[in-house]
Amino acid sequence: MYDLVLISKTADDVTAVEEHTHSTWEMFYVRVGTGSYHHAGQDSPFVPGDIFITRPGEPHFETSELGYGNYFVFFKDFFSSQERSFYRFHDAASQPVLNLLHVLYSASMAGNSHYLCSSVFESIHQFVRSLLPHTAANPFVEALKEEIEQNYRDPNYRLASSKQSPFSSDHLRRLFFSQFGVTPLQYLISLRINRAKLLINERSQTSRSLKEIAFLCGYSDYYYFSRQFKQQTGFSPLEWSRLSPYYYKQGQDGA
Repeated sequence: MYDLVLISKTADDVTAVEEHTHSTWEMFYVRVGTGSYHHAGQDSPFVPGDIFITRPGEPHFETSELGYGNYFVFFKDFFSSQERSFYRFHDAASQPVLNLLHVLYSASMAGNSHYLCSSVFESIHQFVRSLLPHTAANPFVEALKEEIEQNYRDPNYRLASSKQSPFSSDHLRRLFFSQFGVTPLQYLISLRINRAKLLINERSQTSRSLKEIAFLCGYSDYYYFSRQFKQQTGFSPLEWSRLSPYYYKQGQDGA
């Protein structure tokens, strides 16, 4: 959806990058070190976990006294319609964006399919989207979003109109789509599938089965989870596990 062009990373001891521009959007993720991101007369100090997204054609440069290392990603589109020249975010405590960037970089270096890389990058965009502050938000839409985020891991959770909302299900759905660019159901599915990707990539550390991961992501039926995972990513959970740079084989690769 967002037309990934390239992902790469710097060494860990960069002290300066001269002013430059790009013909595409750029995502700059600070992996290690500290420094300053300079853009449009602003000096923005950065620390690990900071994310800068810059529009095409915008001059910028970076400096650091002690050195830093970053991921940089070039892509052709961004989800926000705001006419800002650059955006600043900070990764969540569990570092979902960094974890996915590790996967995307490894997949790209290994020569995995463009479809796989684009699917991982789509997940990165969804996590970055969740970091974007929303203004003038409808309180009933925000309440539904919070409800989904609190319950998406529960296999018994079902979307329903809030009893506190004065709107019909269809109208609340339209309001949700207008604010977030996805329907409540699409948001629920994206949270579940994105969590599943992260848990599958962690199998080498956790030894979890794919069926256990499905349940932890809100699916009591593994086969339904598998179908939905493939619809969203183009790969079955097992195929995704084998493509992951953190590939984990349990027994005969069973679920």
